[in-house]
Amino acid sequence: MKVKAVNGFARILKAEGIPWVSCYPTSPVNNALGEEGVPILMMGEERFAVAVADGFSRVTSGKQIGTCTVMAGLNAAGIQMAYGAVAQAWEDSSPLLVIAEGVGPGATRHTHYDIGEAFKSVTKWVGEIGRAELVPDYLRRAFTHLRSGRPGPVLLLIPRDLGEYDEAEHPYTTVKGWRTGPDPDDVTSAIKALAGGVAVHLRGQHAWEHSPLTVRELFQQSERAEELRPLLLSFEEASYGHRTPDVDTYGRAAEAAASYRRTAS
Repeated sequence: MKVKAVNGFARILKAEGIPWVSCYPTSPVNNALGEEGVPILMMGEERFAVAVADGFSRVTSGKQIGTCTVMAGLNAAGIQMAYGAVAQAWEDSSPLLVIAEGVGPGATRHTHYDIGEAFKSVTKWVGEIGRAELVPDYLRRAFTHLRSGRPGPVLLLIPRDLGEYDEAEHPYTTVKGWRTGPDPDDVTSAIKALAGGVAVHLRGQHAWEHSPLTVRELFQQSERAEELRPLLLSFEEASYGHRTPDVDTYGRAAEAAASYRRTAS
């Protein structure tokens, strides 16, 4: 079934859980948002539209993505007014989706202002949608940026009259955020270093390298053996079970070893 690009755009926002969109004054997707049941909140200025969406992201700690539309296209004055608010979201690492009218390929010579280039320094990514069937791909990439890595704003540019695309041929699947983490080998090495440091503290300078006792036996000789249990279990999991401790487990291990660590002078 074919759908207008702007309506497909609005449906995807709804699928991603966007509850409302702040705006000022016009955008190719505003009417489509209303048609698809996504409320729009009219502001009095472009920077306010951005600021309200930014505030929503902040109060939800980024669990919900604030979204706004601002005027752009050949008359880029609106998005130029919004620049400061977008830059503030970038500076404060706030996830924010800004939607504006793009300049179609046939109209590029009628403006000297390159929106995409101008906003690259204050956004994680700028997507310029050039064909209707690319709407799902660009929104998928936008939400991947918004939910992965360091938070920050994303700008999507969609021209007017982009046409239609077939939703069956170009389906959309909601996006899961991706978290980055340390190299598992580095985590294992850190756990071993923490356990070794505690063992040296308990048994002397060369205890870790030469002691006939196991780490468990060394830790059991401590007056605070129970407090060292999180570190011991992490060490055994990493060394003997060949499993990398997760973030919370490593945190508990590091906390257990904290009182045995010396500050370098």
